[in-house]
Amino acid sequence: MGTKACYVDDYKVKEPLSGYDIQAEWMTSVVIQKAKDAGMQKLYYADLRVVTYLFGIYTNKTLIVYGD
Repeated sequence: MGTKACYVDDYKVKEPLSGYDIQAEWMTSVVIQKAKDAGMQKLYYADLRVVTYLFGIYTNKTLIVYGD
């Protein structure tokens, strides 16, 4: 499993009323850089946690990377 973990957040918000499919998505950082910042040299696996609010108007995804 590894002795270290790092978290990379991905956010998404979309406007549901106009019908134009207006949306924005942003990520807190690049996965490899976050892993290096956490002191990881080897990456073993990753989990993805997804939380959606207001019927998909706002979504928060967190990538959890495990390694040593």
